[in-house]
Amino acid sequence: MADNILVEQREYHSTTHYINKEIPKDEIIAEFGDIETFKKGLLDYQHEDYDGELSDKVTDFLNEIDYDRHVDEWSMRKGGYDVEIEVVDKFTMTKDR
Repeated sequence: MADNILVEQREYHSTTHYINKEIPKDEIIAEFGDIETFKKGLLDYQHEDYDGELSDKVTDFLNEIDYDRHVDEWSMRKGGYDVEIEVVDKFTMTKDR
């Protein structure tokens, strides 16, 4: 019989993924006519100005754009994940933080 026991500790971590996309304004204007129309396509489906067809078009457009992914791990076990998309003036997290 061995003189040792094996103890395994499992840690379950949740993460936030920052998917950063830099898109030239002229590409957005060429596709959607103006920036405001593009932003309207990012609205949540529960928003009163939500346009499903526009939202699908914006999603398809965004899926074609290259991106940088940065992961921020946090310990609170949350389960599942939520998605928020918005236009920002500055990325929250980059490779430098």
